[in-house]
Amino acid sequence: MAGPSRPLARVVGRLEVVPLRTTSALIGRVSISRNIHPEIDCDPDTGVSRRHAQNTTDGTRWWIEDLESANGTFIGASAGPLPTMPIGRGRVEFAPDQRLYVGGWTRLVIRRAT
Repeated sequence: MAGPSRPLARVVGRLEVVPLRTTSALIGRVSISRNIHPEIDCDPDTGVSRRHAQNTTDGTRWWIEDLESANGTFIGASAGPLPTMPIGRGRVEFAPDQRLYVGGWTRLVIRRAT
């Protein structure tokens, strides 16, 4: 996705905005020895697996898939309590106003760039 309508991911805590240039983005941590280079790098949160989750879009809707991470992937509302149940297996659709929680403290906000 090019131009001003491309989606962005924000790794909250480090307050980093990451432009997502493809329809699929790996969420995880870099491993040089395993040749893992996620589009959304959540280092230094060691609670995030190297290949933690996969974010995909069709340009309109959004999905997240946990890649059998050690600590799970959670979807929560923008306000209210933190989610307590991980998403489980398979792709799960989420709305741009929801938050993705991975690792020990990483919160991701994924939305279309304006």
